[in-house]
Amino acid sequence: MPVLSDSVRARSLIRAKLERPSVLLKSRMPNIKIFSGSSHPDLAQRIVDRLGIDLGKVVTKKFSNLETCVEIGESVRGEDVYIIQSGSGEINDNLMEMLIMINACKIASASRVTAVIPCFPYARQDKKDKVILIFFNTHSLTLVLQEN
Repeated sequence: MPVLSDSVRARSLIRAKLERPSVLLKSRMPNIKIFSGSSHPDLAQRIVDRLGIDLGKVVTKKFSNLETCVEIGESVRGEDVYIIQSGSGEINDNLMEMLIMINACKIASASRVTAVIPCFPYARQDKKDKVILIFFNTHSLTLVLQEN
């Protein structure tokens, strides 16, 4: 069996870690759960694939009166939870769904809940208009998210 020098052994270890980033990342992030809202499940799947962890189980549905219902399908107690929800599509429905998901995770004793919002809704209404004063702007939305 050939004897490898320390530098060759180190390079092969680095190469192995680079080829399998998900194994390395998973060992460093044991208390992370990532959930996807209904706005962009493909993005959430790509993120968890890259991190080498499973996407959290969540069921979202609408009641007959069009209210949103969210069920978190696994324990989040003591976990750092990330909720991925874009502000595209049905903006108001997606925003409400995200707020319900945040609340559900907090009620279920998640250690920390972080909303990942690639396309932040209402950001274009941040400037004052000469005719109409728009009250619900980015600052208001940020305050609502911080309260949850």
